[in-house]
Amino acid sequence: MKTLKGWRNFRVDLLMAAEYFISSSSDLECQITGPLSERCQNLLNQLQKLNNPISASARGIFFVEDNFYYRSMRYEWFQIARRNNIGFCEVFVQCPLNMAIYRNSTRGYNIPEQKIKMMLTCMEYPNSVKYKWEKYSLVFDSSSELNCSTLTPIVRLIEEAADNPAELMINEEKIEAQKVCSKNAVHQADNILRKLISKKILYFKENIFDKEDLKSLVSFTIDAKQELLNGIRNGEVHLPKDILENLKELGIEKVYQEYEDILNEMFESTLQSKMVDNNFLLATFNKILNLKNGDTS
Repeated sequence: MKTLKGWRNFRVDLLMAAEYFISSSSDLECQITGPLSERCQNLLNQLQKLNNPISASARGIFFVEDNFYYRSMRYEWFQIARRNNIGFCEVFVQCPLNMAIYRNSTRGYNIPEQKIKMMLTCMEYPNSVKYKWEKYSLVFDSSSELNCSTLTPIVRLIEEAADNPAELMINEEKIEAQKVCSKNAVHQADNILRKLISKKILYFKENIFDKEDLKSLVSFTIDAKQELLNGIRNGEVHLPKDILENLKELGIEKVYQEYEDILNEMFESTLQSKMVDNNFLLATFNKILNLKNGDTS
């Protein structure tokens, strides 16, 4: 493991052994398929020896201690927790750089000082706002004296994470993402519909000379826009899934024209229905359609 490649291979074996161990401890079938390497099997055997005294009904804690300065390193362990539907939390133990260097110098096996400085520079601290899976995380200051009161937050964090399995966190994150996507779809629909009704009202003003007809048409147009928007907002009007997916993945710039065409079709249908529902004169309605098609006779 003296080389970077050797250490990475060891991490892969350790992750596999840990997942086998956690799955068996939870009476679940491990989702990893295929044979284990010799080193992975040896690691698994060592872990299973630790599990012998544990009662099947007991609540166990699986501690993983490492620098984990990259978020991706931690996410690998979160994925194991998610697949096994168990809790996951992070405790970042930190202290001033000079204290870390001093503590390192007193260890039986120490690492180069430059490497400590490098890890501090690369450290990616938990960010539960941006990464929902890091919800149960805290930064613990190890430079102060340790006692029951200073360790209480860690105990509470572990208990809370244990009561909220990682799989539930993922589901909550998906629901939240769907809400954000839905809000964005409604927001973009509102902008597009505002543009459409502005054009529609301008067209009516240029072609309809009866004041009462014009007033009715403007009212119908505004009502149709609001009805359609409310339908999209509350889920009564269903937008094509591919539009919503592309809106989420690619952004409004890539799907604007397609989104506008669909909304325009929906808007025209809603407007016509509203005019009919309100017994708007068919003669006037037909006249408007003829004008729209360029027939001035």
